[in-house]
Amino acid sequence: PNWTKEASLALRLHRAKASEALSASQLAELEAMPSISKRVTGACATEILMTEIRAFGRCPKRQQVDMKENALAERLRHFKRKKLLSASQLAELRMHNLMEQIRALGHFPRKTLKAEWALSMRLYRAKRRCLLSESQLAELAELAAERCLAASRDAAKRTETLMDEIRALGYIP
Repeated sequence: PNWTKEASLALRLHRAKASEALSASQLAELEAMPSISKRVTGACATEILMTEIRAFGRCPKRQQVDMKENALAERLRHFKRKKLLSASQLAELRMHNLMEQIRALGHFPRKTLKAEWALSMRLYRAKRRCLLSESQLAELAELAAERCLAASRDAAKRTETLMDEIRALGYIP
């Protein structure tokens, strides 16, 4: 079965019930339908949470401003505390956090800079273990390409500055 589709449907049903948007006949029809087992319901609940996090676009954090994000972050914390998330879901969340930190940095992390060393090592290990998604790898490739372009622009500026100084001198030193 397509758990993501079912999880999304279950979430919409839950919201409709909570807002009392269903009529009495619709509720009766739902009561007559078979339901799935508790074990699958737990798996479905984690998939609903992961679907919401993916739709949110980043890992939710508790903050003062956005109550929706706070609620999502609290549910995530609850699921982590109860150990309801699978290893692959936890890995996905860690990769989201890693990519958020790289985006905040604004460039591909360098091993040569002390402040970026730990982040570059986390990225190295994630790549080595094949934990990054295709879209994350593509985003990292773009960052690396931008870094190469910036380095070549810097090199061109340095050589042009050198030539300007030689021209000003009037002869080859």
